[in-house]
Amino acid sequence: MNYVFAPAHADDSGQVLRVRGLIVEDAQGKPRILLGAPVPKVTGRKRQDDGIGMIILNENGTDRVALAAPVPDPQANGKVIRRESPHAGLTFADAEGNERGGIGISDGGRGVVCLDYPAPLVREGVCLGVIPDQGFTGLIIGAESGSESDRATMAVLKDGTSLIKLADTNGIER
Repeated sequence: MNYVFAPAHADDSGQVLRVRGLIVEDAQGKPRILLGAPVPKVTGRKRQDDGIGMIILNENGTDRVALAAPVPDPQANGKVIRRESPHAGLTFADAEGNERGGIGISDGGRGVVCLDYPAPLVREGVCLGVIPDQGFTGLIIGAESGSESDRATMAVLKDGTSLIKLADTNGIER
């Protein structure tokens, strides 16, 4: 593997090490943890997008965990899709790199904690969020199959209204 290293240096006290990036390899010499500003580009990582933070890879070079600002755009069914707005946070992916959940604060003001259904679905299973642009703070639960709309919601709306909604498999509120 070809790595380009910038020299590291300590401050005058010898207590602080300054580097642009750090690559932690496993016993076979495969990159497994990438830390940097920006994250180092390495041969063996399936994604090569830019970022500032930490990316944990599996043995095949697939992104599994990202702690970054902004976090990488999500992958769903093998395809990277654009996030609505940049997020600072923590994301988790399955063994193929498809996003399965995360915790984030968006540049647009949203704060969310979500867990997603596995591929081939491209939908959130459960989300807890503070979504000021929609005047919504609450919990949304979606079904794996059936209606594409949420199935259970408990929220407080911008005007202070409390809402509890339950829907059947067709999305009809009950």
